[in-house]
Amino acid sequence: MKITIFSECPDPNYYQSLYYLKELGKVIISVYDSRFLYLLVKFFGFGKISKKVMLQDLLRSFFAPFILLFKRDIIVGFAPYSIWVYYLLLLKLLNKNMIYVTSWPYWDNKGKYIHSSFFTRWFWLLFLKDIKVITPTVTVAHVIKKYRGNVKVIPHGINLNLFFPKRIKHRGMRILYVGRLVEEKGIYDLITIAKKFENNHSVEFWVVGGGRLENLKEKKIPNLKFFGEIKDKEKLAEIYNSCDILILLSKKIKKWEEFFGIVLIEAMATGTPVIAFDNVGPREILSGGLGGFLIQKEDKEEVYNKIKLIMNNPSKRKELSLSAIKVASRFDMSKLSAQWLEILSENN
Repeated sequence: MKITIFSECPDPNYYQSLYYLKELGKVIISVYDSRFLYLLVKFFGFGKISKKVMLQDLLRSFFAPFILLFKRDIIVGFAPYSIWVYYLLLLKLLNKNMIYVTSWPYWDNKGKYIHSSFFTRWFWLLFLKDIKVITPTVTVAHVIKKYRGNVKVIPHGINLNLFFPKRIKHRGMRILYVGRLVEEKGIYDLITIAKKFENNHSVEFWVVGGGRLENLKEKKIPNLKFFGEIKDKEKLAEIYNSCDILILLSKKIKKWEEFFGIVLIEAMATGTPVIAFDNVGPREILSGGLGGFLIQKEDKEEVYNKIKLIMNNPSKRKELSLSAIKVASRFDMSKLSAQWLEILSENN
């Protein structure tokens, strides 16, 4: 089966279950990035990437809207109320086997993060009518169903053959952050919390990731250790297993909030309890109160208190670790890929 992914965010992390099907030989995947202007800017201004590779990406992006007219099975991923809706409606009129992937929960809340014209909103609601929609959360599914979309919840998956408990013994307490080094991910809150433990030499904060605030590592905060971005999943799993708590302090800003949180389930799969601020994704992952703590109102002091609770209560830490593993088992991409295959096979 040949499928085409056309998206403004074709990050493989969001399509891991599909790539698992590719590894099994069940599907052939072609990926096209819709962000031609973004790639054009990178081509002329971002010298760290081979221009040969970038030129290939640039050409694929430019010709993608024409190529897709000759494709049959298409998975599309665009932000709500994007002007791409006019092209998506064309594909729908051409009777393509199309699946729309979204994690956006605010379709019925005008002005929430995104502003759009009446006509653009109307065309999007027309597109959503009777289209197949895959969403990673139940929250989004409830909203989409109001517009008569054919909705199925398939969470983002992880490879449990890579992320599993293999605890690495160490002294003291290690608190881990994995993600982009940007303000909306709560990196400044992380530093504030770390400073509360400056006089406790048994506590370390490990930071994995890159981004526009990478220069923070130059401040040389004594109990913060920066690893940079780690793309090797085996190495990342080793780091999870070397730490005691993962914290995700994503903040709701004007145009964004955390709609899922893959790092939460990666950490939980290794038996690492998690602490997260209340956003759509973390709220659903931690909905049963298992595997960690969901912190309301971006309360840094409460994060500090929960870290202390886990530090000083070994039985609670063990309880959270075991329940985290149980929660993470729901996100096994080998099982989720079977659900994807069922959807893809319906019209073949």
